Amino acid sequence: MNNCVVNVKRTFPVSREKLWSFLNDNPEWFPGVENVVMKDNIRSFSTPDGEFVEEFFVDTENTSYNYTFLKSPFPLIDYQARFQIHELGKGECEIEWSSTFLPDAVSRDEAEMLVAGEYNKALHHLHEMSLNF
Repeated sequence: MNNCVVNVKRTFPVSREKLWSFLNDNPEWFPGVENVVMKDNIRSFSTPDGEFVEEFFVDTENTSYNYTFLKSPFPLIDYQARFQIHELGKGECEIEWSSTFLPDAVSRDEAEMLVAGEYNKALHHLHEMSLNF
């Protein structure tokens, strides 16, 4: 079976450096994420419904990182993601968030809609926050 692929982009009215700095200073920017702990290359957090997520950061670069799930309540296998911020100039940047994975106990469409929905929800929330930087 071929991997599912999700790729979501969103433009922001701030520079790449300003947005990256905000993300690093505010680890709970993602809606519903609580109790974020970063230790070495592992980030863990909980959700309001008590689920626990653990991510392993494979590598980080200037304004991007690749990560995978170590523990997750999501019906996904072999989840590999990349989160990156591109400078667009004139005080704007773009986040590109992409991933590949296999569905587990759900259809490909359901898995792709779930992941794209989470990315879009988070980027919409972050965009609203960026209007007040």
